Amino acid sequence: MAKVHLNLNELNLDGKDVGTFGNLILYLTGEALPKDEVIYRIVIDGEDVSEDRERAIKAEPLSDFEIVEIYTRKAVDIAIDGLKSACELVPSIHSDMRDAARSIRSSDFERGYNLISDLAPYLGWYIELLTAIETVFVRSGNDFMLRSGDNGGNGGIHSFANIEAVREQVVALAQAQEFGDHAAVADIIEYELVPLIGAWGAEAPLLLNRMKECRSAA
Repeated sequence: MAKVHLNLNELNLDGKDVGTFGNLILYLTGEALPKDEVIYRIVIDGEDVSEDRERAIKAEPLSDFEIVEIYTRKAVDIAIDGLKSACELVPSIHSDMRDAARSIRSSDFERGYNLISDLAPYLGWYIELLTAIETVFVRSGNDFMLRSGDNGGNGGIHSFANIEAVREQVVALAQAQEFGDHAAVADIIEYELVPLIGAWGAEAPLLLNRMKECRSAA
């Protein structure tokens, strides 16, 4: 069986049902790790494991590997790091989205669609970050995330409620692009996505402060 290191410390797995890579991950996330920690990096025999490879090797026996390194962090620290980046990134996405709509309306289609293509991964990243924060902190009933605010609900934070709306508009945008409907593309960006992303940008500092409160209270 492979040697397994958790945050550089070798684990004693005697008597544990960890014959496969998948079983190892289940044991770590279900029993070994504190509830406030998550796995953020996996290295097998010196190579970082992507999410796709992680899914592909779940059934492979640990004996196929020599060294499996698992690295974890507190979920709140990962969220804070992400939100620090988001406080600068999301307003930039908002501005560039508006620019994309203007470019398409002025028939500069190459520039407009290039902006959309460039922005898509960053928008997807923030959707994943918000979804993870909602799952780990909001749905778990964390007091700091759910306390009443001036606007009610989730402490006055509306970003979580907008996740599905943004996803729906991203799908509609892709369909409009596929059909070559430039007017619809510009409308979806200007009247749907720009207001939603603008609200996300305005709330990102509030969400960051709330996560810092969560860490201080831990």
